[in-house]
Amino acid sequence: MKKKGQSVVEAALVLPMILMVIFGIVEFGQLFNYKLTLNYAVSEAGKAAALRDSPTTLTSIINASVTGFTVAANNITISYKDVNGTAVTYSTSTDGKVYFTNPTQEVFCTIVISYQYEPYLPFPVITTEQFFNLQSSSYVKVQ
Repeated sequence: MKKKGQSVVEAALVLPMILMVIFGIVEFGQLFNYKLTLNYAVSEAGKAAALRDSPTTLTSIINASVTGFTVAANNITISYKDVNGTAVTYSTSTDGKVYFTNPTQEVFCTIVISYQYEPYLPFPVITTEQFFNLQSSSYVKVQ
C-alpha cells in the first residue's frame, strides 16, 4: 500500500543522479570535441610544416583550424630539431618558408598545442586540473 507523497520522495532522490549522468555525458562530449579539434589543428599545421611553412604561418593555420574556442599564442610550441634532438637554427624568407643553415641536414618539426579546458559545470574536488589540460602534438620531417 503506497502512501501519499512516496513518488515525490523517490523522484527527489533519483532525479539528481539522473541529471548528473546527463550533464556528465554532455560535458564529456564537449571535452572530446575540443580534443578532436586540437588533433585536427595540429595535423593541419604538421602538413604545412613538412612543406617548410614558417612558424607564423603554422600558428595562423592552427588558429584557423580551431573552431568554437581560441588557443592562445603562448600555448603553441613549434621547434625544429635534427636527428639527434639538437635545436636547429633557421631563417624565414620573404616567401614565408623556413630555410636551415645546413640544407642537407635532416630536420624534424615538433608542434605542440595545449589548451586548458574549462568545464561548464562545477566538478567535485576529486578531479585534478591535469584532466582538463588538453594537449596535441605533431612530429614531422621537414622536406
